[in-house]
Amino acid sequence: MVKMVFSSTECEEARAMEGRWTNNSFTYLETKSMVETISLLKREEPLECLGVIGRISTEDDHKKYDIPVNTPWWLPTEECPNDWYKKILPELKEKLTNLWS
Repeated sequence: MVKMVFSSTECEEARAMEGRWTNNSFTYLETKSMVETISLLKREEPLECLGVIGRISTEDDHKKYDIPVNTPWWLPTEECPNDWYKKILPELKEKLTNLWS
């Protein structure tokens, strides 16, 4: 089940992606994001332009954001303070914690 979380004003176009996805749902968006990420990694360029990236949380993430360790999570790609990430973190915690519990 896909649930959208916004760091600013909600976007109706993005809301259309909420709900249960099939194997064919939004494959272009997933593929484009994957290619962008892989391209950056292959060129050894920073991931900051992505904004957030899904990865398994670490002990450092737990200490910094008070999130569970060793779970799939959306995290900022920049090390500097991210006001927008702090704004969506409570809702991310609620949505993602409900998925893993």
